[in-house]
Amino acid sequence: MQTKPDLRSYTQIGETDKTFIYENPNALPIAFGSSDSILNVSLIEDQPIQLQEAILQALTDNRVTEQFFVPSDFDSTVYQNVTLSDALNEKIYRKQVLNNDASVSFQFTPETNDSYYLTLSPNIKEEDVNLFLNGEPFTQYETYRDQLVLNIASQNKEDTLTFKIELEESTIRLKDFQLYRLNSTVFESAIQTLKAGGIAIEEYGNTSFKGTVDIQQNQEVLMTTIPYNEGWSVKVDGVPTQTKKALDSLLVIPIAEGKHVVEFNYTTPLFFEGTILTILSAMLIFVTSLFFKKTLKVETNECINKNSST
Repeated sequence: MQTKPDLRSYTQIGETDKTFIYENPNALPIAFGSSDSILNVSLIEDQPIQLQEAILQALTDNRVTEQFFVPSDFDSTVYQNVTLSDALNEKIYRKQVLNNDASVSFQFTPETNDSYYLTLSPNIKEEDVNLFLNGEPFTQYETYRDQLVLNIASQNKEDTLTFKIELEESTIRLKDFQLYRLNSTVFESAIQTLKAGGIAIEEYGNTSFKGTVDIQQNQEVLMTTIPYNEGWSVKVDGVPTQTKKALDSLLVIPIAEGKHVVEFNYTTPLFFEGTILTILSAMLIFVTSLFFKKTLKVETNECINKNSST
């Protein structure tokens, strides 16, 4: 279970005995128009907020003048039995009296209903600290190598929020500890622009689908959420098109502004070569089997004739 205040912005559409299902209104379709700037985005290791900012800026041709994720500050910090020191871009918190409770509380009051996210380095383990949001335990998935992005506010305009870190160890080190506000106005505007060039699926099967797109101005490629694989072939208005790769992982297709019919087909790489090899192997086995059967029959007849002569 994970604490996620931003779910307040989503509509619950289903529920099971183990899960709640929400509809994300900002989810993009499987394929949508994008600037070709996305082809030049390099993956940024251990900086998820910066990477998401770079991706969103590239998808929208870097035409957005404001940041999507805005660095923000806490209004105040309260220390209980803790001293603070800085070293090599880290904040080091130490207990003053080892056997006593110790904590650091960060407070802020959002001026908007935007979502707020806190980044936290993965060196902070569950056994090192206890996390609380407004006095309630804050739960988060465990990780040992990836930077954490904690959602600590959404729809909380003018509410005073307190994020508390309770020390279990004598010392903890916080690296990349930064609060960000998601500028929802800019974000939702960008999403609507991308959705305008989204694909409308008309036909689909197990290994193919077909649809129409209306590519907008300043959109030179059709970005997809499909993992890149050489087995994919794509036709735009019936013409085969060379595929490309973005973000070291996703399928992208060059495309021109305007309305188009796009067809995606997947064939397992070397499928035809493998089929031919299988047929040849089967034929070889069949011929070999006939040969051995014929040889065995000849040997049997020779043996019978020999015994008869004797």
